[in-house]
Amino acid sequence: MKQNLYQYLAQSGLFGNRKEILRALKKGKVKIDGRKVTRPKFQFNPNTRQVTYNDKPVQPLDFVYYAINKPLGYVSQKNDYQKRPFVLDLLKGKADKKILNSLALAGRLDVDTSGLMIATNDGSFIHRLMSPGNVIKRYEATLDKAIQEQDIQKVKQGVLVKAEDETYTAKANVYSAKGNKLVIGITEGRKRQIRLMFKALGYEATSLKRIAIGRIGLQHLKEGEFMVINPRNV
Repeated sequence: MKQNLYQYLAQSGLFGNRKEILRALKKGKVKIDGRKVTRPKFQFNPNTRQVTYNDKPVQPLDFVYYAINKPLGYVSQKNDYQKRPFVLDLLKGKADKKILNSLALAGRLDVDTSGLMIATNDGSFIHRLMSPGNVIKRYEATLDKAIQEQDIQKVKQGVLVKAEDETYTAKANVYSAKGNKLVIGITEGRKRQIRLMFKALGYEATSLKRIAIGRIGLQHLKEGEFMVINPRNV
């Protein structure tokens, strides 16, 4: 089976970020069967061809999967311009450096949203997890006031959401609703989707916490903690 060269290099754990990989390719430090390859999207069969970096063999790491309980104030992307802490910083000193370098987050949570995130070096798993309709993500939401029954029905049926650059209809499963507290589930994860849904109905989500992705829940994880998970359980 053919694989993207960039993904192969990222999974090796030899590089700290995307820029390092692109720099190595540009400088001709990456070779396949002794020939320099500079294209990140170059397709090849890793079972029959040999990749080297600085003339040393490159081997991808085994797949690993972590569940992380993201605290408030952490961002979901590296090199935040405001220098806020990055979610994967929580694994520093506790996970092997190569493994840490190889990890990517399956989706994002806003800085003001807490809860469950999954980190892995399995790109196919991330794609399956994030494809709309595949996996339900459940959240606990607290609103600025009690939600009305008619608005609960609107959430289930679909709410017209106006985002920065698009307008779309979003809906959610409602598992429980009592006063200003709800547990809801979505299969998409557009930017600030849940907050925008409630805003469109005249509410403000003052607190939002992801409590489950598929069958994986936070369980006993405290904020800032992580654990190894079995992808088959998602």
